Amino acid sequence: MVITIDIDADVMDKAQALALRNKESLSKVISTLLRQNFYTPAPEIMVTDQYRHGFRLLPPRGETITPEHVRRLMDEGGI
Repeated sequence: MVITIDIDADVMDKAQALALRNKESLSKVISTLLRQNFYTPAPEIMVTDQYRHGFRLLPPRGETITPEHVRRLMDEGGI
């Protein structure tokens, strides 16, 4: 299949180097890398009292955070 895509220069450099090193076509190297990513199971997601999905949780504030609360904070922060 022929398709045109934009690939970041640093990624293209690595893929081309890998193709040269393995004496394979660039298409084969990119297909192999994508296939590995698609079929490799995601790492276990850490869920503890202090972390969820790899992010540290903030201490409880004793209030429910609503979308309106978030919007107000974003407006105040200029986000």
